[in-house]
Amino acid sequence: MPTVRIETNIPASTVPEGFIEELSALASKLIGKPEKWICIIICADTPMSLGGSREPCAFVNVSSIGKISPEENQKYTEGFTPLISEKLKIPADRFYLQYYCQDANDVGWNGQTFAQRMRSSS
Repeated sequence: MPTVRIETNIPASTVPEGFIEELSALASKLIGKPEKWICIIICADTPMSLGGSREPCAFVNVSSIGKISPEENQKYTEGFTPLISEKLKIPADRFYLQYYCQDANDVGWNGQTFAQRMRSSS
């Protein structure tokens, strides 16, 4: 269930073909969870500013059940920054990355929370 959500003011038409797939594969590699569980969301054309400027900018939210820690977050920042900056043409100093560790009781899928799924598979 790891999710990478990018909110950005760049036009949707400038998001390169294949970017979602490339980001999904990278997220799977960095987070260490199978790609079948990775969710990528790109919210382009979002009215936003950073530092009082409407120049291209973004807010990136990375969430996961587990796999969020100071050490892992540094690894994720180092991995995601070049891809986002290069492919979306947003300078690295024009976006924030935020990490959020979710509790398995707070995420549902296919009629059960992940906590229920983990209990029933034990």
